[in-house]
Amino acid sequence: MTPLGTFPTLEAAKLYSVPAEKTYNSNEMAIILAFNDLYLYFKNHAGGMQSALYDRIKTSSAYDFRNTTEDGVILQGMLNAIIQGELDETHKQNLLNLQVVLVGGSNATRLPYESVTQADYDQARLAQSPSEVEVNYPSQDYILNKYREKISVIVNITEALPFADSITFIASSGNTEVINEVVTTNYALDNRQRAVINVPANFVGALSTEFNYSGLLTKVKAFASSKYTRDFTASITNSVG
Repeated sequence: MTPLGTFPTLEAAKLYSVPAEKTYNSNEMAIILAFNDLYLYFKNHAGGMQSALYDRIKTSSAYDFRNTTEDGVILQGMLNAIIQGELDETHKQNLLNLQVVLVGGSNATRLPYESVTQADYDQARLAQSPSEVEVNYPSQDYILNKYREKISVIVNITEALPFADSITFIASSGNTEVINEVVTTNYALDNRQRAVINVPANFVGALSTEFNYSGLLTKVKAFASSKYTRDFTASITNSVG
């Protein structure tokens, strides 16, 4: 199913339809025939098509009238042949009603976003491209993970959103190596969550928490991600860097 946030407008999302196809079991078929005053018509009829359909009611576990399957096309053809035969007006009308129920129900569609609100749509649009920033460090472009001191991270939210958000932190880390007399640090990304800051709806300002860098190498870079497209910055405040 197409995600809500990918539609260009709310109106386009509301008009989007998806298949809601179904098949019928023998009990459902018997009830549908009875409600359309056709059960005895099929049971007592000597005609080939009518008898064949009734035999299937007694023996088949599923009745498929979908346009997209071979069985569905065959059963629709059988029903059409019966309707086109020599019938009195009452049976013809009952069979036409049956056709509407079975073929329409088997090939139904639904509008999954028919009831979404403008706020739902706006939120889904913003969630399509979450914002990510690299954390600002006290001095150099990394955290020096040497003494295992506690690190505080702060996010500064400069754009209010009408719904709650979560800013999550991950890290990459590496050790400095000398390769061919060149000092190099090869950073490897670690996708484990290192911190999370929950941002209330309509919030603007600064929020902080501790950053867990256990299991990381000596030099660490941190990255912060919002759930939505928004403006914010993140900083380390008390780490050697």
